[in-house]
Amino acid sequence: MKVDRDCVKICFAIAVSFLINAPLPSDATEISGYRRIVELESTRTYSPELVRDLDSFDAALAARAALALGRTKDLRAEEPLLGRFRDRRAPVAVRASALYALGLLTDRTAVDPAEIAAGLRDGAGAVRVAATDAASRLVAAKSPGAASLIPPLVRVMRADREPIVRGRAAVALAAFADAPQAHAAGAAVLDAYGLGLGPGVSEDSPG
Repeated sequence: MKVDRDCVKICFAIAVSFLINAPLPSDATEISGYRRIVELESTRTYSPELVRDLDSFDAALAARAALALGRTKDLRAEEPLLGRFRDRRAPVAVRASALYALGLLTDRTAVDPAEIAAGLRDGAGAVRVAATDAASRLVAAKSPGAASLIPPLVRVMRADREPIVRGRAAVALAAFADAPQAHAAGAAVLDAYGLGLGPGVSEDSPG
């Protein structure tokens, strides 16, 4: 089964976001606005400039601004990130980056689990991957309502059409290991992998 290319792209973008504290090569930083985003992110500085770039028509610049906003850990970033995630006209990479960035804020604010659940139902694999990461962070932050994400995560783990998304959903459920719902989450994972009575997770899972 072909893995959603957008899903792979966002996974790489997320990885890169953790590896760019060192100065970027000159050709990369010459992209209009990119150098400034990196400067603000490296100092974890919230700025209206990042919010402006989040709305850029340049999808790469907007996605990068979303990640930078999340890494500032500034609560003022929540509303613009939510707006961009909810914008169905925005490119997939931008919406996925905005949701991933919201996950970065969960240790500072109680992001609504319903927003993450909506991401898990999204038609784009990249957004669903970002939602699984945000779910993990919400659980780790012991945020109210995090347990409501167990059913949608189980559904994604069992039936998503993309293997990478199913795997990430299983990893997200593992975040409940120290939560009161650990037994239910663990049973669902075991069942999905064929160790219980339910169907296993395979390359042919419907979705």
